[in-house]
Amino acid sequence: MKNKKIKILIIIILCVVTIAISIVFTKVLFGKMGKLAIFRLDFGPKVSDNLVIDETYTDIFDMIDIDSKAGDIGIYRGNDDEIKIKIYGDKKDITVKDEKNRLNITTSTKGCIGICLNFSLTIPKIEVYLPNDYTKNLKIKNNFGDIEIGEFPYMTIDTYLNFGDIEVASVKSGKIKNDYGDIVISKYAEYLDIDQNCGNIKVGEVDDLKIENKYGDIEVEKINTRLDIDEKCGDIKLGKVYVDENSKITNSLGDIAIFETSEIYIDAKTELGDIKINNNYKDSNITLIIDDSLGDIIVDN
Repeated sequence: MKNKKIKILIIIILCVVTIAISIVFTKVLFGKMGKLAIFRLDFGPKVSDNLVIDETYTDIFDMIDIDSKAGDIGIYRGNDDEIKIKIYGDKKDITVKDEKNRLNITTSTKGCIGICLNFSLTIPKIEVYLPNDYTKNLKIKNNFGDIEIGEFPYMTIDTYLNFGDIEVASVKSGKIKNDYGDIVISKYAEYLDIDQNCGNIKVGEVDDLKIENKYGDIEVEKINTRLDIDEKCGDIKLGKVYVDENSKITNSLGDIAIFETSEIYIDAKTELGDIKINNNYKDSNITLIIDDSLGDIIVDN
């Protein structure tokens, strides 16, 4: 038994080190504005401030599709019923097409990204201003750089990032895939499907939530309908769990803490760790399954 505990401790330490190295690597090498900051010197690409496209559209496109090799992307609330775009960078590397009720924006970047000695390399910046009540679809693919999306409670988004952070205020429905970087949904979403390889996830309020995360912590303030969380290595903290459908949480390595629940039955088990549930409603029609391989489960409801 003692040898088993030592082996488990070693596994935990290795996992924590892996997470720390991965997050530091992501933040330092591929962090904000795509800069590699060492000893206060920037060795990575700069974000362009050269405005080359400034367009306004009266059509409300059903789809806005952005495909960026590298750059920072911002989707903001405008002041009127028009769609405006501003793009900074090298005009020959930028393509904007308006066709079949769809706005396509494509950017490319030549040269090295990441660890390189190209001190003059710049990456584009895309700014899109939408009506506050925009109800259509936004699709973004960004290989390198950050994404910021404002408060659009009626919009559906589909985003993929390779290296970078994404922060969203609110959307109706969001599908987010990120390889390396953090994900923040600060206010509200009806539905979220998050697939994260390495990074932390923070969500405000959500109705229906699905998360798959390999390395990093998960924090959610409030879940209203259903949740399905699969965490490989990291801690899970949930504020208010008011689900009205059967739900589940799976964690391979890390602690799980829930601070408030509705009157649901919690079916919890852990292979190595402590379980503490203050109030459990075995006669409830709603079950929350919690399965943790290595870690404590605490429900302080």
